[in-house]
Amino acid sequence: MTQTQMTLPNGDTLHDGDCGVTRDGLKTKPIKFNGGVQWSDGDGSWNNEGIAYNYNLDDDDIIAKWVDTDAPTLWRDMTPEQKGALLLDHHEGKEIEYYAFTYNEWEIVADGLPNWGECEAYRVKPEVEPKKPREWWIAFYSGYVIDVVYEKPNDMYGYIHVREVIK
Repeated sequence: MTQTQMTLPNGDTLHDGDCGVTRDGLKTKPIKFNGGVQWSDGDGSWNNEGIAYNYNLDDDDIIAKWVDTDAPTLWRDMTPEQKGALLLDHHEGKEIEYYAFTYNEWEIVADGLPNWGECEAYRVKPEVEPKKPREWWIAFYSGYVIDVVYEKPNDMYGYIHVREVIK
């Protein structure tokens, strides 16, 4: 075993670049440290032998490899139909996003020109539903607010209807 891998209690091996999961269900990420690798959950870390470096953690607490269930599909793994639909959407002028694995988020393709790289994940930017304006009713008496309600009152006498303006 090298300093860049860890054998887990279940027999699996975490390699440099693999994430692990703790008994508590937390994701651990590999970090470079003193020429080797440690796995950290943000609060503490474990060395390649599973020894914890934080008194709140237990040795051998990383129990398995982390499996991303919602990882985006890479271009190379897309079916011809998926690629064709994406290319057509791009041709029709829809905004294309790529998945920035470094930041774990979708970003708009620079200059609107995807390079369709084999190891990149792409999608059409989802449309955002228009924001519904907030509205409420205010009752005044002798210049003072005496009531604010967020559903239309049965008796509108004395109430002023206020609606948010969205541009």
